[in-house]
Amino acid sequence: MNVRPIKSCPTTFDLFKSRGRNLGCSVGNEYHCMVNEQKREVEFCLSRSWIQPDHCPEYISFASQIDQYACNRSKGVCPPIVYWSNTSFSSTSLHRLLMTCFISQLIRYAKASTKYTDFVLRARRLSDKFLSQGYVCDRLTSSLRKFYGRFGELVIHNDVPLSRMVDDILA
Repeated sequence: MNVRPIKSCPTTFDLFKSRGRNLGCSVGNEYHCMVNEQKREVEFCLSRSWIQPDHCPEYISFASQIDQYACNRSKGVCPPIVYWSNTSFSSTSLHRLLMTCFISQLIRYAKASTKYTDFVLRARRLSDKFLSQGYVCDRLTSSLRKFYGRFGELVIHNDVPLSRMVDDILA
């Protein structure tokens, strides 16, 4: 297996894909970029594995495999969800992924809730989890605005303005 030390992981999806092609990665042997046991960033091709909530992947050189460790919130993003090891290519991209998951969960909650109060209760639990992981309230507010703008009809039938929904969920 070809493991290369690098200065930094790709910060865009296109660069991520390009680096994977350059390394010769394929389906089932996916491109990864993460720290190794010496906390140096490396890139390689390997089958992906699930990473548990509040954990980050780490490449173990002597075993040629991916392990995971509890994240240090002060040093980066600690995803509060299960995710694939090959999606951890940058904290910016991971942040985007997590905000997409946040919105997807809001959609799911809105569809499953017959009452606005049920939706708020579920959404508040989710936002509390994100906030406890160090996410900035302004980012969650922005995601709530996106949700409301694109999928507001799921909660508008309750005649709830955006400002109230944000206050109810993030207050």
